[in-house]
Amino acid sequence: MEPQPDTAANVHEVVLRLLKDEACTGKRILDVGAGEGALTRKLLELGFETESCDFNPKRFKLASKSCRKVDLNAPLPYTDETFDFVACVEVIEHLQNPWFIISEFCRVLKKNGKLLITTPNILSVTSRIKYSLDGDYPYFSTKAFRAKPKDLYHQLGKHINPIGLPELTNILTENNMVIEEVSTNQFIIAESVASRCALTLALPIIRWRMKKRFGKDDLLCSEEVLRGDILILKAKKI
Repeated sequence: MEPQPDTAANVHEVVLRLLKDEACTGKRILDVGAGEGALTRKLLELGFETESCDFNPKRFKLASKSCRKVDLNAPLPYTDETFDFVACVEVIEHLQNPWFIISEFCRVLKKNGKLLITTPNILSVTSRIKYSLDGDYPYFSTKAFRAKPKDLYHQLGKHINPIGLPELTNILTENNMVIEEVSTNQFIIAESVASRCALTLALPIIRWRMKKRFGKDDLLCSEEVLRGDILILKAKKI
């Protein structure tokens, strides 16, 4: 059976698009939180030399590759400047300390190396409306926080850390990284009539407010941030 992605729709496709033009033989990439190995398989097809790691490597289904057991709340078991790229897809929202793990990504990246990181977009207009009404962001349920997990793996499966673009930008900057591109897997389409009405009313107001406050060219004013489902960043170590 082929490994399946454990992500929202189109996340892997966008990550691969951001990497496609940089793929070449000998370029090393670390697939963090590799799951069943769906992204690793596609990275191999692009020509990357891959290293995969996960808290539960037993899930990994690629017979031709191995997956190393790694606790991402602890230092990564790799030497400095080992990788040309690191892909951290749908992982950081599960971790206790995003500052720590991004500093580790920076440490294991070579100079001019690239980091691909994805996480639920808590700054979309839809997310802001939901938070103002329910006290929850999409993908971050208070009920899930309160549920008692069966074991440590299920505890780590929770989304515990909503993190927005400003905080990610700050963390990356402090670790000598600069954002090259902001993208998303898809633009959110409201399903109910009430949601569509709320989005229609709120989007232009929030867009105007953000542009007035930060300037029209700021990433916080981009359609990817205002309307995107999953936030996808590409950053470079300088």
